[in-house]
Amino acid sequence: MAASTHPSPLLDAFAVARALVAKASGDTAERAAVLMVLDAIDRAAALLASRATGPTGATAPRDDLISVVCHDLKDPLSAIVMGTSYVLKNIPKGDQGAKLRKMGEAVLRATQRMNALVGDLHDLARIESDRLVLDLQTQRADALLATATTLAEVAAATKKVTLKVSMKEPVAALGIPCDRERVEKMLGHLLSNAIRGANESGVVEIAVLRDGDAVRFTVTDNGKGIAPERVPHVFDRRYNSTQRARDGAGLGLALVKGLARAHGGDAGISSELGTGTSAWFSIPLPGS
Repeated sequence: MAASTHPSPLLDAFAVARALVAKASGDTAERAAVLMVLDAIDRAAALLASRATGPTGATAPRDDLISVVCHDLKDPLSAIVMGTSYVLKNIPKGDQGAKLRKMGEAVLRATQRMNALVGDLHDLARIESDRLVLDLQTQRADALLATATTLAEVAAATKKVTLKVSMKEPVAALGIPCDRERVEKMLGHLLSNAIRGANESGVVEIAVLRDGDAVRFTVTDNGKGIAPERVPHVFDRRYNSTQRARDGAGLGLALVKGLARAHGGDAGISSELGTGTSAWFSIPLPGS
């Protein structure tokens, strides 16, 4: 399969893996591992292509199709990670080794992006078919925020964006009944959007406060803002799929709203051109 037929981020992984094959040493195991990565990328891309041309129709069949695709992608994506990890462990030291290591790490990053996308698609399909199961456990607000901000620090540093947290102690210690992995994913999407939208050397503020019988997480940036006609549609994944090339919107906000409502809360956004954007989601507290 030609590289140009691979969707991004598979295209990124394919291009780097091809370069790794060209630079691989005479080590048969190393070459075999890289070729396994290429084969896995091909299988993942072929799967996506075949499913994309499949039948369309009612919501239930479409969501079943998405679930099948997400499930079937696990094996080739796992193979990409395993093969690339083997190559990274066996890369020699020195200048040439440093180049190969950089390439291998790029494959892993692209695969992580693909894995995250698959997870988001799977959750959206479950939400829309009312089949999402949450693992509800009591979590402290400050612990949820700490993990999300730590993961966002690299992206923020790359753009020289300062992350500012606003959370009073009584709120930090609140026990929130939630699915920790899903809440961290929601925060991750809001932080990623805010960092991408913030001005160079700007500020992204994360505020956590009690809002009646719920806890509200709000992420605000000082970027260019969103056009007024776009604001009512930002949580609509179908609308965003036609706008992505323009402003980078994708599945993230649709997933945030779906997960917030699955928890019994909600999500919203406000934005002003030239000033910035503020997006939030809420989760009910026990007894509410």
